[in-house]
Amino acid sequence: MASRKNLKKAVKGICGELFADSLILSSVKDADRKKIQELMARIAMIHQDFVARINNAEPGMPKKEYYSKVRADFTQQVNAVSEELLKA
Repeated sequence: MASRKNLKKAVKGICGELFADSLILSSVKDADRKKIQELMARIAMIHQDFVARINNAEPGMPKKEYYSKVRADFTQQVNAVSEELLKA
Protein backbone atom coordinates (compact mmCIF):
# COMPACT_ATOMS: atom_id res chain seq x y z
CA MET A 1 0.00 0.00 0.00
CA ALA A 2 1.30 3.42 -0.87
CA SER A 3 1.76 5.97 1.82
CA ARG A 4 -0.97 8.51 2.45
CA LYS A 5 1.39 11.24 1.26
CA ASN A 6 1.87 9.56 -2.13
CA LEU A 7 -1.84 8.86 -2.43
CA LYS A 8 -2.66 12.53 -1.78
CA LYS A 9 -0.06 13.58 -4.35
CA ALA A 10 -1.66 11.28 -6.92
CA VAL A 11 -5.13 12.71 -6.19
CA LYS A 12 -3.79 16.25 -6.51
CA GLY A 13 -2.00 15.47 -9.78
CA ILE A 14 -4.96 13.77 -11.42
CA CYS A 15 -7.42 16.47 -10.33
CA GLY A 16 -4.99 19.12 -11.53
CA GLU A 17 -4.76 17.50 -14.95
CA LEU A 18 -8.54 17.24 -15.22
CA PHE A 19 -8.87 20.89 -14.22
CA ALA A 20 -6.26 21.94 -16.79
CA ASP A 21 -8.01 19.90 -19.48
CA SER A 22 -11.30 21.60 -18.68
CA LEU A 23 -9.64 25.05 -18.86
CA ILE A 24 -8.16 24.25 -22.24
CA LEU A 25 -11.45 22.84 -23.47
CA SER A 26 -13.33 25.95 -22.40
CA SER A 27 -10.91 28.26 -24.21
CA VAL A 28 -10.42 26.28 -27.42
CA LYS A 29 -13.67 24.63 -28.24
CA ASP A 30 -17.09 26.27 -28.51
CA ALA A 31 -18.35 24.15 -25.65
CA ASP A 32 -21.05 24.82 -23.11
CA ARG A 33 -19.10 27.04 -20.72
CA LYS A 34 -21.66 26.66 -17.95
CA LYS A 35 -21.34 22.88 -18.03
CA ILE A 36 -17.54 23.11 -18.03
CA GLN A 37 -17.63 25.46 -15.03
CA GLU A 38 -19.86 22.97 -13.21
CA LEU A 39 -17.39 20.20 -14.02
CA MET A 40 -14.53 22.35 -12.73
CA ALA A 41 -16.40 22.86 -9.46
CA ARG A 42 -17.04 19.13 -9.30
CA ILE A 43 -13.33 18.41 -9.82
CA ALA A 44 -12.48 20.75 -6.94
CA MET A 45 -15.04 19.00 -4.72
CA ILE A 46 -13.66 15.58 -5.66
CA HIS A 47 -10.17 16.71 -4.71
CA GLN A 48 -11.32 18.12 -1.39
CA ASP A 49 -13.45 15.07 -0.57
CA PHE A 50 -10.81 12.48 -1.32
CA VAL A 51 -8.00 14.28 0.48
CA ALA A 52 -10.26 14.43 3.54
CA ARG A 53 -11.08 10.73 3.17
CA ILE A 54 -7.38 9.87 2.92
CA ASN A 55 -6.57 11.89 6.04
CA ASN A 56 -9.36 10.37 8.15
CA ALA A 57 -9.57 6.61 7.80
CA GLU A 58 -12.74 4.94 9.07
CA PRO A 59 -12.22 3.35 12.47
CA GLY A 60 -12.82 -0.39 12.67
CA MET A 61 -12.12 -1.00 8.98
CA PRO A 62 -8.78 -2.54 7.97
CA LYS A 63 -6.58 0.18 6.50
CA LYS A 64 -5.64 -1.77 3.39
CA GLU A 65 -9.30 -2.44 2.59
CA TYR A 66 -10.26 1.17 3.31
CA TYR A 67 -7.61 2.70 1.05
CA SER A 68 -8.43 0.20 -1.71
CA LYS A 69 -12.05 1.34 -1.54
CA VAL A 70 -10.99 5.01 -1.59
CA ARG A 71 -8.82 4.36 -4.65
CA ALA A 72 -11.65 2.52 -6.45
CA ASP A 73 -14.15 5.29 -5.65
CA PHE A 74 -11.70 7.93 -6.85
CA THR A 75 -11.10 6.09 -10.11
CA GLN A 76 -14.83 5.80 -10.70
CA GLN A 77 -15.43 9.52 -10.08
CA VAL A 78 -12.49 10.59 -12.26
CA ASN A 79 -13.66 8.39 -15.13
CA ALA A 80 -17.16 9.87 -14.90
CA VAL A 81 -15.84 13.44 -15.00
CA SER A 82 -13.49 12.73 -17.90
CA GLU A 83 -16.35 11.18 -19.90
CA GLU A 84 -18.46 14.27 -19.28
CA LEU A 85 -15.56 16.48 -20.40
CA LEU A 86 -15.34 14.56 -23.65
CA LYS A 87 -19.05 15.13 -24.23
CA ALA A 88 -18.89 18.86 -23.43
